[in-house]
Amino acid sequence: MSSSNSPIHSSSRHSHHRSGSIVDLGWQHLDGAKFTMITFSASFTLRLITFPLSLLKTNHQTLTLKQNSTGTTSGSLLRTIYRTQGFRGLYKGIGINLIGNTSHVFYATVYERTREYIERTLNNYLSPSTSTPSASHRYIAPFAAGVAGICGSTVQLSLSTPFDLITQKRMVLQTRTDMHSIKARHILKQLLAEEGSIFGLWRGLTLALMTYAPTSGIVWSSYRHLKATCYAKLDLSASSSPNAVHFVIPTVCGAVSGGMASVLTIPLDTIKVRKQVLSTRKTKAMRIIADVYRQNGIASFYRGVIPRTCQ
Repeated sequence: MSSSNSPIHSSSRHSHHRSGSIVDLGWQHLDGAKFTMITFSASFTLRLITFPLSLLKTNHQTLTLKQNSTGTTSGSLLRTIYRTQGFRGLYKGIGINLIGNTSHVFYATVYERTREYIERTLNNYLSPSTSTPSASHRYIAPFAAGVAGICGSTVQLSLSTPFDLITQKRMVLQTRTDMHSIKARHILKQLLAEEGSIFGLWRGLTLALMTYAPTSGIVWSSYRHLKATCYAKLDLSASSSPNAVHFVIPTVCGAVSGGMASVLTIPLDTIKVRKQVLSTRKTKAMRIIADVYRQNGIASFYRGVIPRTCQ
């Protein structure tokens, strides 16, 4: 559910042109207030745009054998939801999700500060007395970005999981009547009653961390590596390349790295969603894995892969 595994806040960072080269600006170059507003606005806008895709993915992943899940496609799900619930059905749960989406500000802040700290520390350690980078320096940026992505995702998930859980419960409501009558507060009361503890609101957090933290690490690490490789292979510099190039390359690299990470981690995401929506905190992951596999084999773990990759 979380969208922390994409470089959504990269628009809040700029490139500094120096001697024809492109240098990433660090945390100390950023205006904190503007950074927060840009990050919040970007995550808010992207959530509004991609929420229907997330809803389709969640409905795909929670289909059971009784619902004839084998022949169900994203298109048929979309038509069913629109026919039975109207356009608003594609955005059920959006309100509570947007509240939880504010945690992206913490994600972006932790990512930027952690990435910069690791890069600075490793650069100083590898060449403390020279400004000439060694061959190993090219791996520092992807490594730092990957670790920072994992740290940022961990913080964000710890804050947003209760909101994601309630959102997913709203997403799978099947009728227009349920959509209008079952509110977030009703789901909250139900969850507390089922779990007997407020910690039940963090149901599936471990699986979420196993899913989204590695996804975030893969996205950021591969993104930084792909971007640097593209600039190097194409022999591009800030002074000789048109501005459009500096927009297209990061966009394409972000899309490729995000899509790759989504495909790699979709099985874990399926287990996590089933845990949060169809199970309880005491339900073991192995039982969920067995239930999913029993439905349609390995293919069951890849339900919703197209909406998640597009998202």
